[in-house]
Amino acid sequence: VLLNMPEFTYAGVAQSVISVTNAAELQAAVDNYAAGQTIIFENDIKGNVTVPEIANTTITLDGRGCKYDGCFHIVGGSTYADATTVFSNINFETTDASGFAGDAFIYCNEQNGNTRYPDNVTIQDCTFTATDAAVEAAVGAKFRSLNGNVIVENSSAEGMHSLLQLLSGGE
Repeated sequence: VLLNMPEFTYAGVAQSVISVTNAAELQAAVDNYAAGQTIIFENDIKGNVTVPEIANTTITLDGRGCKYDGCFHIVGGSTYADATTVFSNINFETTDASGFAGDAFIYCNEQNGNTRYPDNVTIQDCTFTATDAAVEAAVGAKFRSLNGNVIVENSSAEGMHSLLQLLSGGE
């Protein structure tokens, strides 16, 4: 069950908060995302989630310091203008990277078609930690043929193969 929280105003724009407690709720919140919402974690979450880009929309995922063990697979699209995904305050942690798409916590690395083109991605105040079998295998974020920008701010990685892997385009 998704918990719809009351709206609040930030910088003059009405915002609503959607609280999630597991991967199924997180996927439902992303699938039904409306502009101005913020999806927040209520506790640690394990599981993979597909994040579609929405034209002229910023999807904001705030982990509130909770642990996430899984992969956010961004479905990019070169026709989407100004689509942005923000990952904030999430502690990405895994012991086994084999269940991930391309061993990455955040991923958009298809070889063919428009789905390989993510627009803008911001990763802020996040940690990426790999232990046990995932050490030197896990990747924080992996992108191919960017249309926009990847911004990484105040984030760190430990035990990882790499924090960020980019191939072609964007900044």
